[in-house]
Amino acid sequence: KHRLAVDNKITPEIDYDATNRGTVIHKALELFWSGTKNRAQLNKIIQKNQLERNIFNSVTKALNSHLKTATIKTQPRFVSLEIKSLTRLLKKWLEFEQTRPDFEVISSEENTKIYIAGMKINIRPDRIDRTPQGETIIFDYKTGNVNPSGWFDERIQEPQLPLYALKFK
Repeated sequence: KHRLAVDNKITPEIDYDATNRGTVIHKALELFWSGTKNRAQLNKIIQKNQLERNIFNSVTKALNSHLKTATIKTQPRFVSLEIKSLTRLLKKWLEFEQTRPDFEVISSEENTKIYIAGMKINIRPDRIDRTPQGETIIFDYKTGNVNPSGWFDERIQEPQLPLYALKFK
């Protein structure tokens, strides 16, 4: 490190880690829901057999945007496989979304603040839906395992959902 004057930059990878993949999935869902505002529109997309194409477009835009700043080496075959994989994953999720009762997406990846004990905390819920009955449903997309028991430790772990619950109760 010292003799060669090498800095601490991250070494380029050739495969996504969970963080990179999660970032792309978040962005793809944000792009998808920016054009699909509710369950009725989702149903229309599915009935017209356009779901996979719409997801593919969202994933492609998200991945290309991410690759502009990522340390990962871009290999056309790798990018193509990643797009196909993420398209399949999101298609399963969105087909499940279709089974939910009616909803409207009221925000996606929108920054907001919460004040607790005089502290300002910036939060960014992945998505917020509203039902016709006026209920608010908050999404925090996770691509890995989550352990809610960490919310009850002396030092809270992964506090996003408890903070969202306080803000949007």
